[in-house]
Amino acid sequence: MLNELHSTVTTFERDTRMGSLRELQTLSTLPNDYKGENTGADVHVSSDGRFLYSSNRGHDSIACFKIDPRTGQLTFVAHKNRLEGRRRAILRLIRRARFCWWQIKTQTT
Repeated sequence: MLNELHSTVTTFERDTRMGSLRELQTLSTLPNDYKGENTGADVHVSSDGRFLYSSNRGHDSIACFKIDPRTGQLTFVAHKNRLEGRRRAILRLIRRARFCWWQIKTQTT
């Protein structure tokens, strides 16, 4: 789950028998040294379920996390920043080998 106002992502464990969720972890989508204003904007999981991507307004970046298939916990991988204030960016997720790859397209509308 993306926590827009706090610029964090939270993972949960689902108990299907009880119909409940238990919080596993909450991680920042921002670098530790970033002190400016920010809000979370969007969150996507790669088609193979191995990576989670979250975009940041303010920091103007996308954070990439690896998803542990056994536990569902996230591990930070990298930030792609300097999106240069584009009004709209479409994140195209490409996974090759064991790395996060990025492709940003700008929309004019």
